Amino acid sequence: MTSNSKPVIWTALDADDREFTPAARDFVGAIRAHGWTGHDDHDCSYSIGFQRALGVPEIAITGLDAGTARVVLRDAWRLMGSGKRYKIGVPYGDFLHDCRVVFQPVAKRHFESQLGWARWFYAGDDFDCWQMVLPDGDGHFPWEGGYDDSETQADLSEGGWSGRVL
Repeated sequence: MTSNSKPVIWTALDADDREFTPAARDFVGAIRAHGWTGHDDHDCSYSIGFQRALGVPEIAITGLDAGTARVVLRDAWRLMGSGKRYKIGVPYGDFLHDCRVVFQPVAKRHFESQLGWARWFYAGDDFDCWQMVLPDGDGHFPWEGGYDDSETQADLSEGGWSGRVL
């Protein structure tokens, strides 16, 4: 992932956690201990803390069970923590036993419905998030011919799969 040098943004790590609910304290404690955490809202799993700790966008994954998505997010943390960077629209084979994935920006209009704890952590929508788009069982992406429409993967992009960013 490429990232511009951005100023450090305020997050829940900057707050007095004595004001937090027990669940929020546990959530922030996980980020303090590990640099990041993951969360699952609806059918979307996502990272929280990647941008703060590594200067790269958060990652959202749809279409995978929560356990598998967490493994993929841990792999992403490890790879990006060691300096690996990704670009939007380029297939990469670093995840899920060399399965190709493509990153696309998550549209801000999806933040409220899909990224609740991340919005709380960053005190709003002032953070970047990329969707890790997965191929179907035959290796086709949603915007390619032959994609199996029975695969359940929400499109969090701005323009739909056909309007994806290259």
